Amino acid sequence: MAAARGLAPESPWGKARREALISLTGDRRSEIPRYAAALRSGDPSARLAALQQQIAIDKRALALAGEVSHPKP
Repeated sequence: MAAARGLAPESPWGKARREALISLTGDRRSEIPRYAAALRSGDPSARLAALQQQIAIDKRALALAGEVSHPKP
């Protein structure tokens, strides 16, 4: 997250991607303890919910990587 905060894009596009990256890393950081607790709990419902949240975060990460790698004109 510190690396993302250290970026200084000048364009609106770059600034938006920087904010998306900061949001994504913050969400990942806050979700990891809940994910670990769910895995340790043994509760299948908690495990499923935590896994679904991780998948949602992964999808956001892939979408952001695609936007950065292949920006639309």
